[in-house]
Amino acid sequence: PSLKKDLSFIVVDSIQGVGNGMVFPAGPLREPIEAGAGRANAMIVIGNEEPSFEFINEQFGAKIKCLKENSDKEKKSNIIAFSGIGYPEKFKRTLKENGYEFCQFIEFADHHPYTIHDMIKLAKLAEQHQATLLTTTKDWLRIPNHYRNKVETLPISFNFDEPEKIKKFLTKIVGKGSVTKFNETAVTTL
Repeated sequence: PSLKKDLSFIVVDSIQGVGNGMVFPAGPLREPIEAGAGRANAMIVIGNEEPSFEFINEQFGAKIKCLKENSDKEKKSNIIAFSGIGYPEKFKRTLKENGYEFCQFIEFADHHPYTIHDMIKLAKLAEQHQATLLTTTKDWLRIPNHYRNKVETLPISFNFDEPEKIKKFLTKIVGKGSVTKFNETAVTTL
């Protein structure tokens, strides 16, 4: 909070939106929406739905794309997926949209610190079902090192719907010389 910010975005899932409108732990927000909207320059809405949020004018759409272009049906079936992110349903939905079939989907609390005990249980479950363990990259980083080689991740990218529109917006806010590289999935600034 003490950093001087040139630019602030509100980022929401197109289906979940602002949820129940309450702040964590009672809801999905990190602060009251009015406070965030009061200082945000724009909003990024991630997903296929097209909701309109009236509390902020500048809005950009984006989609999450699975980077694992694995057409091998066998590798996409018999999965035990698990996640400890704020909205696990989104990971579940991404798996389904990309043809993954899982025999179980296990939800952990947001920012769950995976323990050796958790990993032993998951490994036994995978062995019972002769399944592959699959999680998000964010979750994988919280797995004890010894177990990381037993878990696959689903790498994703973040793609803007209208990359030129957001590039123009960024250039207007931070200046032409500051936006050094931009494509639909990445922005690099000085």
